[in-house]
This record gives sequence, C-alpha cells and structure tokens, in this order.
Amino acid sequence: MELYKTVKENLLREVETLSRKHSLSLFDKIKKENNKRNLEALLTEAHFGLYFDSISDSLRYNHAIGGLTPDFAFTKNEQEVLVEIARVNPVQKDMDIEEEVNNKIDAFRESNPNDKIISSPQSITWKPDRLVGQRGSIAKKAERYKDLVAELNKPFIICVYVAFISGLDRLDLSHGLYGSLAELTGEFEGLGYAFNSPFRVLDGALYYNNVNVRKTVSGVLLKDHDGSFVFFQNFSGVNKLNQENRRFFAGIQGSTAD
Repeated sequence: MELYKTVKENLLREVETLSRKHSLSLFDKIKKENNKRNLEALLTEAHFGLYFDSISDSLRYNHAIGGLTPDFAFTKNEQEVLVEIARVNPVQKDMDIEEEVNNKIDAFRESNPNDKIISSPQSITWKPDRLVGQRGSIAKKAERYKDLVAELNKPFIICVYVAFISGLDRLDLSHGLYGSLAELTGEFEGLGYAFNSPFRVLDGALYYNNVNVRKTVSGVLLKDHDGSFVFFQNFSGVNKLNQENRRFFAGIQGSTAD
C-alpha cells in the first residue's frame, strides 16, 4: 500500500485544497513519499501550512530566497514572514521500540481483523538541549538564516511541532527562550534584595544569551499537544515583525511568568 494512504483522509483533503489554492508542491510530495520519517516531516509542514493559510494573505512553500529555501513564507499585514520548522528526530532506541510495537499491532490485526486497537504515540528520548540548547535546532536555524534575514530585513519565525514528543511542553520552550524563575533565599538578604523575591535565571536563555537567536528570530511558534498554536515572541528591540503582526501574535503569546 502506498504510504500516504495511511494518512487521515480529512487531512489529505485539506492539504490537497491548500496546495491547489497556493500552487504548492506539498500534496504531491506527500503522495510520492515512501519513507515514514520523511512523510512525518511533510505532515508536520502540512499542519503549519494549514495554519498559515488561515491567518495570511498569501503563502509560498519551499521557495528559494537568497540561496536558502525556507519551509514557508507567508504575507500578513503587508509584511512577508520567513518560516522554518525545527524538527527533533527520534533516536535509534525509540525507533526500535516503535518498530517492535508496530510489529505486535500488525500481528494482532492479522489474527483479530475485526477487533479495534487503541494505541498511544511513543515518546522520544527527550533532551531539551536538542531543541533549545546553545547548539540545538533553534540556534542552528538562527545561525543559518542570520545573513539572509539581515539582508532582506524580514521577520523569521521558527516552528516546533510536538505531536510525538510527549516529554516537551510549552513550559520547557518558555524556559529555553526566556529563562526560568527562581527565588532568592535568606543568605542573599544582605545584598539589597527582598527575601523570597522572584528573579529570572537567564543562563542559557536563547533570546538573551544567543546573539544569532536574539537578532534573527522574531518568535517561535509551537503547535502544542492539544492542537493549539502558541507563540513565544522575541521582545528584543530588533524584532522585525511590524506592529500589526506583533499585536496579532500577542493574542496567542505563551506565558513567560513560570
């Protein structure tokens, strides 16, 4: 069976409509893909493409710009925004577990063709640094696109999709970008700080301690486990989003208070 036929029919129809509307190659690529991991990556692109279609005036996919090929470029409020999707692939251990589970499911289906099967997604061996570390996916995307973003003076958004990463949530992402909150203890009282007053630990926070991320990335867009989209805006003065788009994304801004 062709691999794309394992995808939910309603999602395929939506992607086909999206591709026709904007003359995208996405649907054709999904139909031709025979590698499961590559198909998952294309479906991730599809989820974000559908979202950008719902909020934008125009949409481009894999369109070469200045020697690079961003996953998407969409126009909203008369401003074009470049988009890359940060993917965190499973390690071999997780692929082996998934293969074992799938083999058991296939064997059960063969012996019990009329029984329904309820299964849950497998979590990858999650290490936050793979995404939000100083050499993680977000930092690497920023480094790669820094010159193009500076030259074109266009906003650049990085997308993260966590459907198969049960170990990551929006709090992890918030801490990786903005830092985490802590409280001063009594031993610091003599330094002029109020007892138990909260402060933000910025060590490792990408928006503050990674120059490429601070200057290049306008925000990170997360598609969360529940299907909602959450934005983590870069509040630096060099953010290239115009005021209208800043206000729009403020409406889905993730919490920075935890």
